[in-house]
Order: sequence, then C-alpha cells, then structure tokens
Amino acid sequence: MFLALTFSCFALPLASAHYPAWEVETFAYIAVGPNPVGVNQPVGVNLWLNVYPPTAVGGYGDRWDGFTVDITKPDGSKETLGPFTSDPVGGYWTSYTPTQVGTYTFVFKFAGDKLTGQPVPPGGYFFGSDVYINDTYKASQSAPVTLTVQEQPIETYAETPLPEGYWTRPINAVNHGWWEVAGNYLGRASLTGTYPKYTKGPESAHIMWTREYWSGGIMGDQFGDLSYYDGLSYEGYWGGLGAAGGIIINGRLYYNVQTPPRYGWY
Repeated sequence: MFLALTFSCFALPLASAHYPAWEVETFAYIAVGPNPVGVNQPVGVNLWLNVYPPTAVGGYGDRWDGFTVDITKPDGSKETLGPFTSDPVGGYWTSYTPTQVGTYTFVFKFAGDKLTGQPVPPGGYFFGSDVYINDTYKASQSAPVTLTVQEQPIETYAETPLPEGYWTRPINAVNHGWWEVAGNYLGRASLTGTYPKYTKGPESAHIMWTREYWSGGIMGDQFGDLSYYDGLSYEGYWGGLGAAGGIIINGRLYYNVQTPPRYGWY
C-alpha cells in the first residue's frame, strides 16, 4: 500500500499554466501634471494599467509592451509618444513639453500583450506565478485627459538645497542637483577620467558603507539627476522580524534577507 501511494504522488502532473489560456480585460489610466502649466514648461506623463505583469520579479519576467500616448495639440495637429515598455508594476513615466498655448488632449493606449515569462529568474519562478505564462491581456485605452497651457509660466518646484554640513551616501534620488557633491573616485579608474570634471571631492575621510544591501540613488558627475535602483519594487527589509526590525548586538546589525536570490541571516 505504501509503494502504491508513493507512486501515485509522483505520477500526478504539476499544473504550470491555465488551460485554456486566459484572456484578461485591462483598464488604462493616464495622469498629466502640473495642470495648468506655462508654455515651454515640461509636464510629467504617468501611465499605468490596473494590473501588473504577474510574472515580473525584480529584473526578470514580463513587462507590458506597446504603451503609446496620442496627443492632440491646440491647433489640431497630432503627435504620438512611444511605444514604451512598462516597469515591473505595470506603469511608465515620461516627460512632455507643450509648445502651444491652449488645450492639449492626451490618450494612453495599451496594445495588449501575451505573457512569455522571459527572462526566467535564476532558479525558476516562486509562488506559482508561471501559471500565467501564455495568458493574453487585452488592449485598452484611457479616457481623454486635457492639459491647459497658458502664456504665463507657473512657479517651478523648489528643490532640496545642497547640504552645508555632514551628509551620507547613497544620496536619495529625490534630492535633485545633489550630483554636484557626488563625485566618483579621484583616481584613473573613475568614470570621468583622471580627475573629477563635474564636481568637488570630499575634504575629509568618510565611511560610505560597511556592507552593501542594495545599490541606488543619484549616480553623480556627468549623469546629473539621473538615478537608478537595482532592488525589487516593494521588497521588505529585515523580513521575518516583525515591527522590531533588525537586531543590533555590540554595534552590529543582524538582518534577515528574503529577497531573491539572497536568503538567510547576514
């Protein structure tokens, strides 16, 4: 009896996809701002769907392809932005500068997409998200959004001023302009050559980090305000410890990592 039960357990097929594959309705959304805005002043154009790519995990899995934005200008002429590819949570952001006074109309269109699961994460998919491979997410388009463009410029956003005292790296990406104090290494291996061409180096010794967890923030130097982040979209830090966070003993932080491909205590 035991042998028969054991054989039947291993003989059962493991489901790896829906059959037949699903066809899923989507809903597209767009936001444009600030609104109103002055002519020749840039606005942010934010695009997203009501669903994220279910196979997306970090830098792996699917992204939505085929994001476009149709723009109708005050004089009736038209312009199309894209196509764009979404981020892991199904959205995209771009900038647009209106050059005419009057009302602009924006419509976000999603062409639809079929999930392939590529590229596959090292070690395969977790939590069964690969069952969505071959599912089709249908095309959709947003309701029209209007932007009022006026002759008078609006007041620009006040950025965080440069630090006058002690500051730390990495620099938060919301601190635009801080690249001026974010120079790279002064030696020949630096990205800027043999000396810092775009910034001033620190005048005192400092500790940047003792152990790296994730990299991110403003890159500095000739990259200006361009920022990056190589972690996951909504990862939880110090997981498994509840609200207490990490444990500090004798000046050392002990933390539990649960973001693939790293697991365990560090």
